[in-house]
Amino acid sequence: MIGLDWDQRRDAAISRLREATAITGCTATRHQAEPEPTDRLPSIVNDLWQDHITAESEDRARTTARMAVVEIVTEILHAAELRHELAPAILAEIANDPATSDGQERIIAERLLDHAIQAVDRAVNTAAAAATTILDAQHHATLEAQLADARDNFATSAASSALKSGSTPAVTGTLSDSWLDALEHLLPADLAAQRATASATAREAAIDRRAARRRHPDIDDLLK
Repeated sequence: MIGLDWDQRRDAAISRLREATAITGCTATRHQAEPEPTDRLPSIVNDLWQDHITAESEDRARTTARMAVVEIVTEILHAAELRHELAPAILAEIANDPATSDGQERIIAERLLDHAIQAVDRAVNTAAAAATTILDAQHHATLEAQLADARDNFATSAASSALKSGSTPAVTGTLSDSWLDALEHLLPADLAAQRATASATAREAAIDRRAARRRHPDIDDLLK
């Protein structure tokens, strides 16, 4: 095979390779921009997938909260079980009281029982408060993650649009609505306004209290 035949076969192979790997509409001599990837999954599949992810996240959050609450309640009950340490402490407390000289054992037993009952009530109340706090914190973290995802999707779409058209970026209404909804879920505008006014009121009240403490006690009489 002479060099000319080799060059011709090489060019033909490269041409066929280009056509085989090119996107739709491209040839060996004509090229067009690659279209943006499209979401090929039906919306119902996306909805089911998102529901599955949400359910899994909620299950993990509740499992984490349950483990934390169990640990807190166990610690409270365990402290109440240490009667061999509580009884001497109670005895030392009442030893110098003449009124308890005749019935110290009965008083110690009653206080130990009261301590156990109080531990039950404290464990129940603490469990409810801890569960609420943990779940609220996890829910807030989830909302922050959703807002971050919506922000990233919005920014990526705006950047791609700007680089593609060379003009004002065009972002789909779906992405902008997703970001707005995520922001409103994380911190509603009404709640932000209420917090701002409450904070301003608290600052003004603190300033008034500081001014009142610095005022001379007879200043009102002097101003008359």
